[in-house]
Amino acid sequence: MQNFYAIFKKLSILLALMVTMSLSGWSQCDYTLKMIDSYGDGWSGNTMDVLVNGTVVIDDIELQDPPGDVDNTTFAVNSGDNITTVWNGGGSYGDETSYEILDSDGFVVGSAAESDISTPIVASCPTCPAPTAIASSNVTDNSADISWTSSAANTNLEWGTAGFTPGSGTYVSDVSNPYTISGLTATTSYDVYVQDSCSSTDVSVWKGPITFTTSAALQSLPFTDGFEGTLDAWSFTGSGTPATTTSEVYEGSQSLELVSSSGDNASATISFNASTGSPRLAFAYYANSNWSNEFFVEIQEAGSSS
Repeated sequence: MQNFYAIFKKLSILLALMVTMSLSGWSQCDYTLKMIDSYGDGWSGNTMDVLVNGTVVIDDIELQDPPGDVDNTTFAVNSGDNITTVWNGGGSYGDETSYEILDSDGFVVGSAAESDISTPIVASCPTCPAPTAIASSNVTDNSADISWTSSAANTNLEWGTAGFTPGSGTYVSDVSNPYTISGLTATTSYDVYVQDSCSSTDVSVWKGPITFTTSAALQSLPFTDGFEGTLDAWSFTGSGTPATTTSEVYEGSQSLELVSSSGDNASATISFNASTGSPRLAFAYYANSNWSNEFFVEIQEAGSSS
C-alpha cells in the first residue's frame, strides 16, 4: 500500500508538471523592441539592453544605419514576466534616440529616450493570438484575395473604403484562407482588418489595416480618351501624381501629365477587351525630361509576361 501511495504521488507530481508546462506554453509570445532615431542615421554608438526577469535577453543592441531611422527586434516572454531595460549610451547624438516596447499585438506598453525603464512592464500574452502576415494579391477591378498566417480555427474579416471606421464596414466571419473579397468598385482604395477566433468567447484583437487599390475596369473597343473628363479608366503607379493639364495638348483642351520624382517610375495603365477584331494603338506624347529616351509604351496580353 505504501508503494501505491508513492507511485500515485509521483504520477500526481508528473501530471501537475505536464499541466503547468501546457499552460505556460499557451502563455508564451513575442514582444518587440522598436528602436528609433529622429535624424535617420542610426544610434551613433549608443546601445541598450533588454532584461526579462532580471536576465539580459538583448545585449548591447544598437540601431544601425541602414536602416537608420527605425528597426525592430523581438524577444520571447511568458505572461507575468517582468520586462526592464538599461540604457548604456556610450555614443554621440543621444538626443536623437528613443525606443518603445510593443506587446504581441503591436501596442506600445513602454517607451523611453536616453533612459532606463526600471519599473517593470508585466508581460501579458493573449490566449488567442492575432493573425500575422496579412497581405493582398490578385487585385482586379472588382475583387482581391486576402491571405494571412493564423493558428486559430476561424478568422473574421472587415473591409471598407480606405479610412473607414472599424465596425462600420462589411463584416464576414469564419472565412477560409485566402479569402476573396468581391463586388468592389474599380480604381478605389480599400482597408482590410483581420481577427482570429479561437472560440465563441475568445477572439484576438483586430489587426490592420492593410490597404490595396483596385485596378481600372476593362474597357471596350473602340476606345478614345482625350482626358477631358475623369481618369477612372486608368490605373497609376509610381511617385508622380497623375493630373490633367492644358499644357502640350495634342487635340481638345486637356492632356494627361505624369511627373516622376526621386528616380521613381511613373506609369499609367489601361486594359482593353481585345478578344475580337484587329486592335490598333495610336497616341501622341511630349516628354520634358533630361531622360526623355526613358519614355516607353508596353502592350501586354493578360496572363503573359511580355
